[in-house]
Amino acid sequence: MQGRKVWSIIWLATVWAIWRHQNDVIFYKVCPSITLILDTAKVNAWLWIKNILGMDYILYLDWLYKPLDCVKISL
Repeated sequence: MQGRKVWSIIWLATVWAIWRHQNDVIFYKVCPSITLILDTAKVNAWLWIKNILGMDYILYLDWLYKPLDCVKISL
């Protein structure tokens, strides 16, 4: 069950990052950047997983390089 919640949070963080970046491009004339979308999604997913699921032991550098190992789920 925990794995399903993690995947849902990752999906929502990604969709949220895409939507926000699209608005920034349209309304604030920001240059489109896939790197920025991915970085934003990673940070948001990390913060949401730590706070919503109570996994506050996950360090950001660990999450950045091996996110699935941090939450102990596989593809």
